[in-house]
Amino acid sequence: MATIAIAAPVRPQATSGNDITSARWAGLLEAANHRVVVLHVDEDADTIQPESKRRLASADVLIALHARRSAAVVQWWRAQPDAKPLVVAMTGTDLYVDLPQDQVTRASVDRADALIVLQSAAVPRLAEMNHAWGVKASVVRQSLAGPHPQRRPSPSEFRVVVLAHLRPVKDPLLAARAVRHLGPDSTVTVLHAGGGMDPGLVEQARREQAENHRYRWYGELDGAAARELLASADVLACTSISEGGANVVTEAVALGVPVIGTRIDGNVGLLGSDHPGLVPVGDDRAFADLLERIERDPDLLAALQRRTDELQPLTDPAVEQAELSSLVDRLLGADGSAQGASEAGGGNVDDCGHHQ
Repeated sequence: MATIAIAAPVRPQATSGNDITSARWAGLLEAANHRVVVLHVDEDADTIQPESKRRLASADVLIALHARRSAAVVQWWRAQPDAKPLVVAMTGTDLYVDLPQDQVTRASVDRADALIVLQSAAVPRLAEMNHAWGVKASVVRQSLAGPHPQRRPSPSEFRVVVLAHLRPVKDPLLAARAVRHLGPDSTVTVLHAGGGMDPGLVEQARREQAENHRYRWYGELDGAAARELLASADVLACTSISEGGANVVTEAVALGVPVIGTRIDGNVGLLGSDHPGLVPVGDDRAFADLLERIERDPDLLAALQRRTDELQPLTDPAVEQAELSSLVDRLLGADGSAQGASEAGGGNVDDCGHHQ
C-alpha cells in the first residue's frame, strides 16, 4: 500500500472541477488499497505551508491537479532529495491557454514524471508542443458513481440543459443566444445551472432570462440537484471555448443523455471526431440550426443517443480506477519502490487514446 498525495488548488468562488476530481480520485485510490492525503493549496502563494509540507513528507507519490495553479507544490516536491514520483493532471486552461507561453506551467510539466489528461485529443496536443510531454501522458477518463437518477424528459418541451459556471471560457450563454433564432413552433427550452463567477455574465444571464422566454437560469446547484436537472434533459449542451475534458459531458453520458456542443479538443476527445452534434466555437447560428435539426429529425437524435450508449461503459468508476491504479503502479514499480515514468514505462495508447 502506497500513500498518494493529491494537491487540489482552491477556488473560493464556487465548487470547482478540481474539488470534485480530487474527492473522486481519493475514493478510487483508497478502494485500490492506497492511503490518500488530499491537500487544498492556495494557488496564489509562492510557497506552501509547513503543515502541507509535513503531510506531503509521508507520501510516496504526488498527484498535482492543474500545472499552473499547483506550481508551488510541484516545485517544492521536485526539490526534495528523494525524487519521489510526480504526476501533474492537466486542465483545459493548462493545455489550451497557459502551456503555449506560460513558463510556470511549462516548468510544472517538465518536472512531472507523468501527465494525466482527461481525453484522447490531449495526447497529440501535448506531443505537438513537445514530444517528451506526449510520451509522459496517460488518459484517465472521468467517471460517475451510481445510483443515477432516471431520465425524465418533458413531454411538452425539448430541453437543452447547460451545466456551466458563468465564466467567459465556458461561453455559457451560447445556447441562450441560439434559441432566439428558432421559429415560433419550436419547443426548445434552455435550462442553465451554474455559479455566477463573472459579474458581467451574471448581468447578461439575468437580462437574457427576462427577455428570452426559452431560457431559464437556476444559479449554482449542488451535485444531486444538477444531476436531477440533467436527467430531465433531451440533450446536454457543452459550449465551451476550451475544455480539458468536461466532467459534465461524462455525467451526461453516464445518465444516458445525448451531448451536443462546440467542436473543441475536449469534446472531440471525449465524444469522437465524427460526433454528429458539434458546431464551431461561438457560432450561435450554427447551434440554432443544429437544435432545429435535432428537434425535427428523429434519426439525428437517435444517432446522438447511440453515441452516448456506446460511450456509457467508459463512465464506470471501475474504468477510471483501473487507469489511475495502472499509472500509480507503473510509477512505484512492481515492488512498491518509486521510479520515474521513463523507467516505469509510459504505457501504450490504443486507437481511442487509452493506455493499455
